[in-house]
Amino acid sequence: MPIHYLIAVTGTPLPALTYQSDETLSPGVRVLVPIGTRVQVGLVLGLAEQTEASTYQIKAIIRVLDLQPVWTQSELALLDWCARYYHAPWGRVLETALPPKLRQSKPTKRPLKALTTPPLGTAQLVELNSEQAHCLTAIAASLGQFTAWLLQGVTGSGKTEVYAALIAQVLQKQQQALLLVPEIGLTGQMVARLTQRLGTTPVLLHSELTDNQRAQVWQLTQQGSPLLLIGTRSAIFAPLPNLGIIIVDEEHDNAYKQQDSIRYHARDIALMRAKYQHCPVVLGSATPSLETLANVAAGKYQQLALTQRANTQSLPSIQTIDMRQQALAGALSPQLIKAIAQTLDDGEQVLLFLNRRGYAPVLMCHDCGYTVDCPACEVPYTFHRHAPNLRCHHCGKVEHAPKACPHCGAQNWHLVGQGTQKVEETLSMHFPHTPVLRIDRDSSQGKDKLPQLLEQVRSGAARLILGTQMLAKGHDFAGIALVGIIDVDAALFARDFRALEKLAQLVVQVSGRTGRGDKAGRVLLQTHQPQHPFVQSLLKQSYSEIAQDLLKERAETHLPPFGHSAWLLAEGKDLHKVQQQLEQLTQQVTTAEIDIAGPMPAIMHKRQGYYRELLWLQAEKRNVLHSVIHQLQTALAQPNGLLSGVRVFLDIDPQDMP
Repeated sequence: MPIHYLIAVTGTPLPALTYQSDETLSPGVRVLVPIGTRVQVGLVLGLAEQTEASTYQIKAIIRVLDLQPVWTQSELALLDWCARYYHAPWGRVLETALPPKLRQSKPTKRPLKALTTPPLGTAQLVELNSEQAHCLTAIAASLGQFTAWLLQGVTGSGKTEVYAALIAQVLQKQQQALLLVPEIGLTGQMVARLTQRLGTTPVLLHSELTDNQRAQVWQLTQQGSPLLLIGTRSAIFAPLPNLGIIIVDEEHDNAYKQQDSIRYHARDIALMRAKYQHCPVVLGSATPSLETLANVAAGKYQQLALTQRANTQSLPSIQTIDMRQQALAGALSPQLIKAIAQTLDDGEQVLLFLNRRGYAPVLMCHDCGYTVDCPACEVPYTFHRHAPNLRCHHCGKVEHAPKACPHCGAQNWHLVGQGTQKVEETLSMHFPHTPVLRIDRDSSQGKDKLPQLLEQVRSGAARLILGTQMLAKGHDFAGIALVGIIDVDAALFARDFRALEKLAQLVVQVSGRTGRGDKAGRVLLQTHQPQHPFVQSLLKQSYSEIAQDLLKERAETHLPPFGHSAWLLAEGKDLHKVQQQLEQLTQQVTTAEIDIAGPMPAIMHKRQGYYRELLWLQAEKRNVLHSVIHQLQTALAQPNGLLSGVRVFLDIDPQDMP
């Protein structure tokens, strides 16, 4: 008698379906199954309920693709948790978790060349200071069981050396280690250091690998041999049957949050994975998220601290520059220009930070005030120096700037605001004998371009560096003596309730790039709001003190982490229909235990021709929030539940307003 199996079918917005086979199949193996007129890859989840008779014909599995399961039972349990927590159908979970090559129903033309496990050499660890040694001893004692650790270390305190010592112990036990990093292109220095310390080559997994390379890494990690896997957020789904530890470096970083499809948070999945696979998880950061600090206060996580820099240098001093009524050179104040000149004269490096790429945010007609907007998104184009010089940073559309104003015909264009390209031009005018190294998404495109730019900074070849947020993440630049943050004001009045938390993290992280060499560094913040209470707190308080104040404010307003939130985003080309869709959903909610705001315009109200409206849901109890979301999804699944031409997206525990 055929055996009935529950199969999750990739690439479909469907729950698990029932198929039959004469073979005995293990949960976790991939199979080919018919779905409609197509053939898709599916994953065996387990046995389906066997019935004597059925009202429909149960289709047969076409072929079994694997000799052994892709994931173990505990790893499958993690995927099941993802499907339930993020309210996602199994087909979408597999689409997110499996690499592209393993989702394809067509056989690979050439067999994949198997990777071999990097040999384990002799670890060459450095001697740890007393704080590092204490952290190592505490975490190492929890190997073999689930414990969540927060390793909070000031910038430059040597968290990587603690990571290396922990991973060395895991490898000695013939187990596997997983190290998550926000962006692989920014971690070359860490990879090199861990290779040297551990005597083995880490295996890397990230989106810049080819599909074949990613499939090869999966086949390697699936074997269970001892190794260190370093990867970005999607690496959290890699098969690691012999997992001994998970480390999430820079756990506060927003890059761990997926921004499309299933909007999962890799840090949160790492915690659940460690629980399912009975191993410790280490969350490392100089500026932990408020969620993590709240879990420490609640006793769910254990906290360890590194309070001193490994080189015994003091932390940099932070000062503000009052931009009011200043005769500015572009976006630069006279005081900042003077500080740059002095630092360069002393033979040291300068890092300037501006989180706005391009030349200028707005191209405006000086005669009538007309702005050149992206027609699909209805926001101003960003002007770039190189043609086509009008670019929408939201949908990617590019155009050439018009010679004359379409509104009044004048040819008197005015550039409003400052992007990194404009600031680079200003710096070149003031310091013609010192080349400016600009590091942003535009300048770092191309294979190996970013590592080459970063090496110029580390080697000291570049002395005047201008960059965006990518320079705030964990780099060890020994020669930087001055950091200038060109604009901190935007975050002070942002609509996002997380804006001040992110600003504090950014200032501390950017500041941490200075003072790592022989001299103490200094940080200058340009602001038009020098007396703003939060700006003053950045000058006078540590990050931990600022975080505690923010936590008190969140508690008073029941905002996360003291409440639980989600948003539903509806988009379509008919604004009335989009609003109608969300209004119909709000009528489905009958409980008073949840607050609903909206429908309201998303921050990006129109994108690529689609209007976007938002429902914000917030509840004190997590189960209430999830119950309401299930109720709304059930309503959408009913006939006429989803209006024609409208799409609805869900984000659980959102980190940004859309």
